[in-house]
Amino acid sequence: MLNRAVVVALWLLGAVTIARVGVLYAAMFTMSTGTVPVAWGWDNLRLSLWYTVPVLGILAVHEGGHWWAARSYGVKTWGPYLVPWPMALAVHLPWLPALGTLGAGLRFKGALPSAVAEWDIAFTGLCAGMAATVACTLLGAYWSVPVTGRGPWSRFWVPRVVSLVAGEGVAYHPLLMAARLGWALGVFSLIPIRPFDGGRLLWNVVDVWGARRWQVWTFAALCACCWVY
Repeated sequence: MLNRAVVVALWLLGAVTIARVGVLYAAMFTMSTGTVPVAWGWDNLRLSLWYTVPVLGILAVHEGGHWWAARSYGVKTWGPYLVPWPMALAVHLPWLPALGTLGAGLRFKGALPSAVAEWDIAFTGLCAGMAATVACTLLGAYWSVPVTGRGPWSRFWVPRVVSLVAGEGVAYHPLLMAARLGWALGVFSLIPIRPFDGGRLLWNVVDVWGARRWQVWTFAALCACCWVY
């Protein structure tokens, strides 16, 4: 019961911190059209949902993939726990972009039954999260609008894959900024140390090669994409 209360509290707090960043990105997108936005006005709040809801969705899909795979192996979990990241902290750490969250994670109850199980759990969550991120990238790029000059969004770090899909000289739609976070968290989860997904995958490559050969190649392709990230 306490675990569920902690999970709900963290997701609610995370939704607030993510929403505050979404309001910022929505206002920046509106400014690109030559309109002065009212930050906490209804129009801007409605536009900001295109950042808040997709970010929560990407995290939920990623962790849901882990949960589903873990349940298929009979592994019980705690969580998922979302890590809020208030804008006030981002202001004091300018090298870290305004995101609203640092991701989410699950905890396993007990040891995993095998190397293949650990691989499948990590791989399923990673692919689910990346699939949701790709969908947000394509749709967000389609809704982005061309502009002249450099707007306020140009001050923010953007993954190369997002800039390649959206092109140059465009104002990023809040949905595309949500995809930006999805790419950042996806690459972050590929850090080759446990308990990150990358560590769980890397240290089990040899053990799963025979049974999951196509998945190993997919994992290698994801790592190659991160090289040009």
